[in-house]
Amino acid sequence: MHPIFQNQHYSSTHHTPTEQNARLATHIALFLRATQQRNGEWKSSHLSSELRYTCQALEALQLLNFQAFHGIIDSGLHWLINLSEGLLDDSEEWSTIRLHPSRFKTLAKFNAFGDEQVQMEFDELRERISGQGLLNGVMQDSLLGSIIVADSLLELGKKVEQDPKWKSVIDSILVRVQSELDLWSANPTQRDKDRLINSIGDASYALDILIRSRLLHADDPVASTVQREMLAEVERHPTNIPLSKDTIYSAIQLSAHFNQVEETQAALIQFFRSVCVRYDRNQLQRDERQADLQPLMLRALLTYSGETLREHMIAQMLDSAFEAVNQSQLMQEAERNRQFEQLVRKRAKIYIREVVELTGGITDARVFRVNYAMDADGLTEAIDPNRSRFQVHSIVVKSGSRASLQQSVERYQRLRTDIQPYFAQHSRQPEVLVASSSAPAYLILEDLTEDYVTLRQIFSTLDRHKLSGDDRKTLTETTSAVAQSLFDIYRRTRRKDSDLVGLQVSRLYLSRLDRALLEMCQPEKYPRLKEFFRGFWLGDTRLESIETYQSLLYHHREILRPMSLMLMHGDCHGRNIMLDECYEHVKLIDLDKLDDTGDYIMDIALLIEDVALFRRLFDDSYHYHLRPEQVDLPAEGAQILYPIFVSEAGILFQQLLLDRVEKFATEIGDQHYKSRLWLAIALYLLRLVEKANHFKLGAVLYAEAVKLLHVLVEHLQVGKPLPAIPFDRIGQTGVPSIDGQSPLLPIDAEMDRLQQLVMECAEACGLDMRAGLRVDGKTIRYFLGQQSEPEAMLDGKRRPPGILLRCPPDALEDKSGYVQAIRATGAFRTVLRPPEGYDIQVVRGLLLKALAYK
Repeated sequence: MHPIFQNQHYSSTHHTPTEQNARLATHIALFLRATQQRNGEWKSSHLSSELRYTCQALEALQLLNFQAFHGIIDSGLHWLINLSEGLLDDSEEWSTIRLHPSRFKTLAKFNAFGDEQVQMEFDELRERISGQGLLNGVMQDSLLGSIIVADSLLELGKKVEQDPKWKSVIDSILVRVQSELDLWSANPTQRDKDRLINSIGDASYALDILIRSRLLHADDPVASTVQREMLAEVERHPTNIPLSKDTIYSAIQLSAHFNQVEETQAALIQFFRSVCVRYDRNQLQRDERQADLQPLMLRALLTYSGETLREHMIAQMLDSAFEAVNQSQLMQEAERNRQFEQLVRKRAKIYIREVVELTGGITDARVFRVNYAMDADGLTEAIDPNRSRFQVHSIVVKSGSRASLQQSVERYQRLRTDIQPYFAQHSRQPEVLVASSSAPAYLILEDLTEDYVTLRQIFSTLDRHKLSGDDRKTLTETTSAVAQSLFDIYRRTRRKDSDLVGLQVSRLYLSRLDRALLEMCQPEKYPRLKEFFRGFWLGDTRLESIETYQSLLYHHREILRPMSLMLMHGDCHGRNIMLDECYEHVKLIDLDKLDDTGDYIMDIALLIEDVALFRRLFDDSYHYHLRPEQVDLPAEGAQILYPIFVSEAGILFQQLLLDRVEKFATEIGDQHYKSRLWLAIALYLLRLVEKANHFKLGAVLYAEAVKLLHVLVEHLQVGKPLPAIPFDRIGQTGVPSIDGQSPLLPIDAEMDRLQQLVMECAEACGLDMRAGLRVDGKTIRYFLGQQSEPEAMLDGKRRPPGILLRCPPDALEDKSGYVQAIRATGAFRTVLRPPEGYDIQVVRGLLLKALAYK
């Protein structure tokens, strides 16, 4: 990444979209200024790409209309004008470079056509244009070359109209361009080698030329077709796919000709937001092969926002200049203070002994314990002879942006006085040591002495293969202290039941499930994960699609509603909970996600997920860390197999904590707390999927979440009791208490009769058939081996139940009227639906024929 683009955070929510775009445009312009060669060109892999890059850069900088870039533009135009002097007359590049239409188009835009050599070469270019309006022998794409020539002629304006030779040329080009665009617009998605326009980039350029020539209007049907396809182009590109020039060209022409359309405005706002995200991820800066995308992007930004963007750019450049002057003054003050500090240090020396990171990892939050010592012998005054030479001190410091730390201070100060003692005491103001907008600020958590350690540290010391008696006692005391503090907070902040407006299930749970799925399926992270959304095999068990579980959860919103609302920490994991050495006092840190109207179960869920599972998947120093090579993820199909492990300490912690949760739930009359607990843990696991550093571990997190949802839906649908704890040691595959060889839920007698018949017929045909009941309790699907698509399905929604089959109906030669054809498209073509009082032997015979059909 070029230094100009480093640490800029273009997608920061602290800026408006226009400010974000202006920051990006400013840095692209500065990048172009910094990368121009001394001879005026912009370097690329070969001469033809250097020509295109230079033309694009000059045209983009022209839109800035900044006096500061006039020298750069003059140097670039000088290189273009004198380009042919460096080429041999007999070289292949002589015609393809000196006659390249982009060269003339750029010179025309700058009214730089006065050079006689340029005019002669432009006249020579005219001879290469056929009567059918196509440019031959210069560019591989003859129509695109003609369009660029037309663009040049439009820029020259009256000079061309007065020349009959050129007038006939542009007329022939425009006729050909219009006919080709008409042909393309008839079927834009078709790819036809006989058509000369086969990309939206070329179509958008053709539309621009025709509109500027007044042969088309923006509201013509052909223009509407191109507009629709350009909108689709800018909307369809996720940030994981390299950005194509066609997409940028579409954005440019939408801005130029359709910017007043509401739908276009919305699409362009979203497009430029995604562009800022790409720059933050270094996607457009690191690929040298796409270097000429930089000026194209600047051109797109300026075409979109125009004068407004330029005004913001000027304001930002002035701010930067002022900050540079201010920074110089601050550096002088810092140097003066450094000298004074040296004088002070001669009296008392400070040594940093150890810095331990207490909170950090997959989040931006950082909390450190800083252990330091002071050497009192450095004092010149007389000191107490009994005083120790070294005084050991410890402070806990949180680092972050000044705005976020200031928000933490304000949240702490807004806490009720009876609640504040449960949280680490915040100093009143963050401290900034370096005067820079990107420099971190620091906040001291004042009452956290060296006696305090995090719950994560305590747990790590005793999380061994086997707990000793002392370990169990420590874990019991620790869990009791944490639970008591948390439930004290919940009791003190619990709102009246009358304050609970609505079910709150969507806000606290179901909407978070939707957001988690959107975040986890970002294609640039784990594109294969979408395969699992439709259902997958976990070992020998088939789990349903995530949409199935979602839809069923909505039917049980009344059960899933929280009984009361109260203060929720919101980030209640082991690194944010600190205890003193006697496990008597608990201090909570990191207040960024406090919620006055939260559900206590969400804190409990995060704490369980963190202690029982987080280290297993995210801490490679953990003895029981799950390595990607331990996860079996076949290349074909949505299947996964992995060894599950929850340590003895993790199991005991869940048992101890849930005992306390049960007492609190009974106290407030919360009968369905366990249902919400299973749902909340699944949500937290889904949230972690996109943060996993390997696709296989992300798939494990997704599988663990779906397991919890499956067990929860079983409980809600048919009342099957939930397990005692969410995470237990379950064999070697991680399969919960469900059986892949038989239906997951109870079925009625009629269904059971046909279910047994299907399995008997499969066995008689020598088929390895597996059955799985969908969570609606009315549909059984049958799979052959490890196939992900069902071979047959028993539909119990009607009576008698029907059996859906893949074979065609005429293959069964049914004369009894049991068989019907399925007209809908899909894998199943036949339904075996027996009438009332049917003959089971007739059904058996038809099933055997169907299963034997090849």
